[in-house]
Formats: sequence, C-alpha cells, structure tokens
Amino acid sequence: ALMGSFVLIGNILERPPDSIVGLTLLASLFLAVTPSLAVDMSFLLSFGSTAGLLLLAPRVAERLSAWPSFLALPLAVALGSQLAVTPLILAFSHQLPLSSLAANLFFTPMAELAMTVALAGLLLPVVGQGLLVTASLLLGGVERGLAWLSCHPFAALPVRQAPWWSAIFYYLALISCFYMPRSEKRKLYPRRLLMLLAFGAWLLCLSPLWLPRFAVYFLDVGQGNAAAVLTPHGHVIVIDS
Repeated sequence: ALMGSFVLIGNILERPPDSIVGLTLLASLFLAVTPSLAVDMSFLLSFGSTAGLLLLAPRVAERLSAWPSFLALPLAVALGSQLAVTPLILAFSHQLPLSSLAANLFFTPMAELAMTVALAGLLLPVVGQGLLVTASLLLGGVERGLAWLSCHPFAALPVRQAPWWSAIFYYLALISCFYMPRSEKRKLYPRRLLMLLAFGAWLLCLSPLWLPRFAVYFLDVGQGNAAAVLTPHGHVIVIDS
C-alpha cells in the first residue's frame, strides 16, 4: 500500500518515482520502527520478492523477448520474484520449492483476479453480491490448486542447512548472469565461467541434496509443538502431545 502511494504521489507531482529508492526507504522505515523484522521471514520474503520484481524481472523479460508476450511476461515475473528469494526460502524452510514456479504462473493471476472482483463487489451495490460469490469461487479454486500442488511428490526437494555466507555465491551468480555488461561472444566466456563457478560453490554448500541420515524437525502446529524424527532406516516418528 505504501509503495503504491509513493507511485501515485510521484504521478501527481509529475515526477516518476524511483522504485528501488522507494523500496529501500520503506524497508529502512520498517526496520527503524521494528528492528526485529531483520530476521522476520515474512518481511524478508516480501521485500526480497518485490526487489526481484523490480531488478530481475525486466532482465528475464529481455532474455525471453523472442517468446510471445502473454507467456514471457508472467514467466519473467514469476522467475524474477523467485530467483531473488531462493536462498531465503532454503534458509527458512530447508526445502527447494519446485512447485512454486507453477503456483506463481497459474494461481497468482487467479488470486489477483479474485481480489479485483471482490473489490468491485464491495463498491457496486446492485451486482456486488454476485461478484463476491464469484471471487469466493475463484479463491476456492486457488486453494484447491495449491493444495494439489503441495501434495505432489516432487513439490519440494529437502536440502541441508547452508551457512549464511553461501548466499553470496548465489547472488554473485545472479549478478554475473543478468547485470554484467554484455559484449561480443568471445568476451562472454569469463562472465559465464564466473557465473558457473559461483553457482557451483553455492550448490556445494547445499549438498547433499537429500535428507541427512538422521534428522529431527520441530513443527509449530498452532496450539503446541510437534516433533518429527527421521531415522537412518527410513522410519518417521511423530511426537505430538
């Protein structure tokens, strides 16, 4: 809401706002008021994905310029937002969400449409009830679709916890892929080599890309805590009391 307000004020003053500056100022304001947000998952993912939309999505769209626009733009938006926060997702969940790209491509537009229809339903007195019912049906479809995706056996790949500094390699690979100046073909090899080395170093910090031989997960279930124990023999013990 605040970012949208910045854009509207800039338009009224006929001064196009700098989105990155606005996002940085807004994040600084939040952190000044509540410093503990620096380690809050929702705060980091929200601002990180927004930064990905601003910084990475346009670059991805450039790489997909040969694609039809109705495919290239949604894919660029989904990839840009997800690439920006992948290390954060791994740090918080210890899983690589393979299904989230499909969720962003197919179900995020449905959710946006539902929000628009619901807003229209609140503002229009005659057909409002019908629009709200339509929005409810759309959101029900989103919920069922996401539930189906999350139950897929390849929805997420468990990974080990990597040290925080390993994310430097990941973002170095992103910068070398999207932001280093493009030149003639023979001069691209050092950039590609840097990208591959940085990305490979980051993957090594995540290896092995499977569950450890013995693991214990503590799950916040709302009214208490549950523990899931994975044994070396493949047994799962759930403790919930």
